[in-house]
Amino acid sequence: MRLSPVLLALLLVGTTASALPPKLFYLSFDGPSPLTADIARGAAEPAVHEGGKVMPGRRGNGFYLDKTDILAYAEPGNLSKAAGSIELWIKPGFSASDLTGGGLGYPCLFKEDAPLGPGPVNNIWLWFYEGKIRYDLAVKDAPPLLGALGQVLRDTWHHVVITWDCQGSRHLFLNGRDVSFFTSDRPWGILPNVTWTPQEHPRFFVGNRGRDTYHTPEPNWGGCQGVIDEFSIYEQPLTADEVATLYVAGFGTPAAAPLFLARRPATLENEPFHPVIDVANPYGSDLQGTAEVRLLGNGRDEALLSQPLSLKTGARTTLEAPPQRLPRGTYDLVFVFNGLVRNRQTLSVLAPLPPAAESASRELVARASATEQRGTDRYRESAPAVVRNLGDTPYLEAGQNPFDRIAFRFDVRKTGIPHVLHLLYPDDRERIFDVIISSSNAPCSYATQGGVLTGCELENTNMVQSYDMVFWPRDTQQALILTTWAAGLPAALSGFEVYELGERLPPLPLSTPANSTARRLGLYWEDPMLSECFGGRHHERNADRFVAETADRLIDYMKWAGLNTLIYPIAFYQGPGFATLAEDLFAAGGAERHPDGYIAMLLKRFEEAGDFGFVPEINYCASRKMLEPVATHAATPDAGYLAVSRTGQMCTGMYPRFNLLHPFYQERMCAIVEDMCRQFGDSKALQAVQLHIVYESPFWFGSLEWGYDAFSVTRFRAATGTPVPDFTGTPAPAQRYEWLMGNARETWLDWRCRELTAFYARLAGILQAARPDLKLIVALRYLAEGDSRLGDWEKAERSMKRVYREAGIDFDQLAAIPNLQIQKYFYPADIKWQRMNRGAGTNDMYAGLEFRRSDELRSTLTRNGMQPVSINLYLNYFESAIDAKKPFPDFWWQPPQWRVCALSPGGRNFLELFAESVALYDAPLITTGGFLVGTLGHDPQVQEFARAFRALPDTAFATVPVDSDVVVVRVGQGGWLYAVNRAPFATELAVSFRTETKLADLASGEALSGTTVKVALQPYQLRSFRGEITREAIAGCACPVPADRKAQVEQTIAKLRTCPAPGADIAAELERELAAGNVIRCKHISERVPALNLLRPAATEPRGVSRP
Repeated sequence: MRLSPVLLALLLVGTTASALPPKLFYLSFDGPSPLTADIARGAAEPAVHEGGKVMPGRRGNGFYLDKTDILAYAEPGNLSKAAGSIELWIKPGFSASDLTGGGLGYPCLFKEDAPLGPGPVNNIWLWFYEGKIRYDLAVKDAPPLLGALGQVLRDTWHHVVITWDCQGSRHLFLNGRDVSFFTSDRPWGILPNVTWTPQEHPRFFVGNRGRDTYHTPEPNWGGCQGVIDEFSIYEQPLTADEVATLYVAGFGTPAAAPLFLARRPATLENEPFHPVIDVANPYGSDLQGTAEVRLLGNGRDEALLSQPLSLKTGARTTLEAPPQRLPRGTYDLVFVFNGLVRNRQTLSVLAPLPPAAESASRELVARASATEQRGTDRYRESAPAVVRNLGDTPYLEAGQNPFDRIAFRFDVRKTGIPHVLHLLYPDDRERIFDVIISSSNAPCSYATQGGVLTGCELENTNMVQSYDMVFWPRDTQQALILTTWAAGLPAALSGFEVYELGERLPPLPLSTPANSTARRLGLYWEDPMLSECFGGRHHERNADRFVAETADRLIDYMKWAGLNTLIYPIAFYQGPGFATLAEDLFAAGGAERHPDGYIAMLLKRFEEAGDFGFVPEINYCASRKMLEPVATHAATPDAGYLAVSRTGQMCTGMYPRFNLLHPFYQERMCAIVEDMCRQFGDSKALQAVQLHIVYESPFWFGSLEWGYDAFSVTRFRAATGTPVPDFTGTPAPAQRYEWLMGNARETWLDWRCRELTAFYARLAGILQAARPDLKLIVALRYLAEGDSRLGDWEKAERSMKRVYREAGIDFDQLAAIPNLQIQKYFYPADIKWQRMNRGAGTNDMYAGLEFRRSDELRSTLTRNGMQPVSINLYLNYFESAIDAKKPFPDFWWQPPQWRVCALSPGGRNFLELFAESVALYDAPLITTGGFLVGTLGHDPQVQEFARAFRALPDTAFATVPVDSDVVVVRVGQGGWLYAVNRAPFATELAVSFRTETKLADLASGEALSGTTVKVALQPYQLRSFRGEITREAIAGCACPVPADRKAQVEQTIAKLRTCPAPGADIAAELERELAAGNVIRCKHISERVPALNLLRPAATEPRGVSRP
């Protein structure tokens, strides 16, 4: 038997070959018969060999298989299904960016000749799937393992190992690291302990899926499209230490495996690009050798630097190459150590951002009356629709059942340029319906899945309103779909028009404050779906298309709508979605949806755009390294890496609850934030890093229910001297909880708040050290108006200060961190979401409105008005697979099989929470979104708001008293003034000055003057001004309550007096507020659950209508 170079290297590093489990099968691909196995307990010759070729391998020779090449060996004797490991080296001819969308097929590294069906056939299958490496076992209750790739695969050697044991263990290793923590797309960290009965099969395929016994040939599913070498099958599972040693030994010398990562790998053509490369040695031995960085692509292959490199274990250093001026194109930065390629990175050289369009264009290309389309081939319905009228306007109303649909076909002349759908609908009753544009070329485009909410808490205008959806068609044939989402609340429209908006959208003219920081308005994504939202492609991995169809259109749209900030999740559920040294170059959730280096591309484009800001969001962020200790600590809960609830739980749903007090967790989080700063911190477009906080987040304690492991309680005892007894055993968490609640509750809460504040201060300090103006945003999604945990607020006697404190947040403590900013999420669609799911049988859903409007919540977040609060308006995901489950009859093409619609309040009601964000929170930053473009359908309203809002400086404003609560007026130093209407009706504000005063409207330029200035305000309108204004110069502000609104409140008072308790008490409260001019407060009181139960008893569902 030949001694392989890898085994020889193992001897050199002190690990003997005998220390590894015996091999059942081994292919070196060397010698005169390269396809004959070097070691084989069964047959050594191939059972099937079609195509492929011998090529230079990792050591000696390897074997290349293209899509249709086949190589198979007999399984008996060569593979033990009870337990074992497979090890191989692969040099793909593709990158991770090529794997999405199925264009390459699904390159396969190993598969048994067994059926692929849903049954438990125990088929070992190792393959590439949608930007990840995937390991299936095909046994019951064993979901696949999906390992992150996150780096350029092409022409670089990668080490892959899988292990199995039918008694319950299985692992997937890539480049010496265990990446088997991700089952499906859920970051458990604790793999299900599944046992199974081994099943043998006649043969296995190496480097291909083959033409197996059970399927016809499928060329797009075949070979690995790369070179395989050093293929081994062991009779026992390899340990993590053995895998790491094999990987490092593959480079021939101890630990000769540094990691390289260039900062911000995106630049403009012919602009100086200064390569700065961070280098790390994450392995267990010091290294010494020669590092080389090469530039490859567009006809160039040259060394940028070559120099000695010496690194202690765990150390980092930085290399710098001379500045380069490069023509436009995509390049590889190739990192070499001691003559071997370690890894590659994409460098994108972009053309400059195209000049903005000079003027607006609007040309009609389609028009239709909904009622006239019926009976033609350009109309479809899934259930009978009816014609109704709103005044003199006829309209078509869809069926009353959930997911009754109507559709209209229309054509456009050009693709790839902006259009707007101008949809007209009746705002005459409560409705919940989606608005979707679909085409045969993009049937499931999330870019055009919006919708409208009207009625009840969203006051109807009893007029026809418009919904204006901007879209970039990918096909000339289009279809408009409207769907009823709730029983008895049908979709409706009177007609629609479609306009071309020119080749590009022109920027909105804005007045922004000079010599000061302006307030910011922007878009927010919770899911990394950006590339699908501007006419782009699903999982866009092509850099040129991403820039042209996503980044440039995003900037055009934001400038057109008056937006300048993007909050985007670059660290999603499974950790950073980009390569970091902190995570050994493994990129996880979201990486498969963007091209390599997309963050650097966005930053470069934002810098070109001017006053554009990028805020990366850290979502749950269960990264690979964070998850490494989880399985061990789950078995030893008192070790404290996972927080333990008072009932002994360590997970909240699918999430392991990391203990933020544990130093390992804090080190991992800090390392990720440090890497963000190191890679992107020198970009002026980077403004902050945001923590996305939901109940399950590891960025806080969540509630008083969590934190009762011995580790945490012991730290508390040491820090405070509190004599907590040493409870042990299974009941210990409950015993600790009971003792602390009975003996030291306030001390326990104070200490937890101090610990959380110290953690935030540490993260904020990292940002400030990178750049003094960088902020840490603590984004409080918890609670939401429709949250299932709204009862926590009720239990806390409706005190959010208490709820937040029990979760670890003390706002007075956080105020001491100078670069920390609070952001609160509100949900414009949450009440309708609850209405859809609960039906009309209860008014309890409106408790969410009471929460949103709570004075106590506002005073808690603002510290009694001492600090402004940023606001994010989160749009619920209205998700359904109705077109897959119940296909639309006779549709022109396949309609969207999965819809994720962003329904939002219709007309000017869309602006209600924008107005409240200013009126109640004096917000310096307002964003909106979720899965899609948050402003979808409402650009005219957003443009109006942006003109006034972005004209204001981000400075402290003082509130000016007004004789009613309809309008809020504030003034800021430097002569600034704004007025915002909180009402769903138009009003007029009179501002009286002590002397003649001149004002200028900052949106329109209109000049106003006099001792009394009258300001007309549309529903929920913000207007901003500047002039000779001080707080002392204002004598008073008057905004009388309209007579009809006063009469409505009086009618409500009269009705409540006839109702049982608490009707008389509510009536008395309304009387007091009306006398004080607080008509908005009266509206809110009337929409509380106790009042609604008297005024509008919960209805029953319409007969014969089923709820979703």
